[in-house]
Amino acid sequence: MKNSVFIFFLFLALVLYGQEKEKSKLDLYSNLFSASLNYTTQLSEKWSLQQKIAISNPFDVNEFEVTPLTFTYHIDKKWSVFGGPKVRYNFVKDDFYLGTQSQFSALWHAGARYDFNNNFFGEFLVEKPFFKKNFSQHNNQQNFQFSNTPIRLKMGIRF
Repeated sequence: MKNSVFIFFLFLALVLYGQEKEKSKLDLYSNLFSASLNYTTQLSEKWSLQQKIAISNPFDVNEFEVTPLTFTYHIDKKWSVFGGPKVRYNFVKDDFYLGTQSQFSALWHAGARYDFNNNFFGEFLVEKPFFKKNFSQHNNQQNFQFSNTPIRLKMGIRF
């Protein structure tokens, strides 16, 4: 089982990396390097409430994400659905050509999670921003365009 999960993760990582190319039509977002702290409060047998802080580094953009309230409904031991508000801050690393650029956004997210076992899980996530604000300090005329895709696929390991 562990080998098949690992192979699936590698396949998914390669597909998501391939979507970074400009000619891709799927417009998926790869977030291969991410760490998060989660706190879950069990409300009942089927419902839970989760708070999360996540930091990630998808290639040349850093991302800081705070999820204050995520309501989760546990369908069974493997499947659950979730949703709630989220706040995200993206920023480009200091670059001679791009300068310093960042984006603050507030959004709604909803998705489904499948737990392979106690340690491995996969998520399908849909996001809809309701507020965006861009900040930039240019060194020249180039402008970095933030592209927050509305669909994310995630694989994770719990420690």
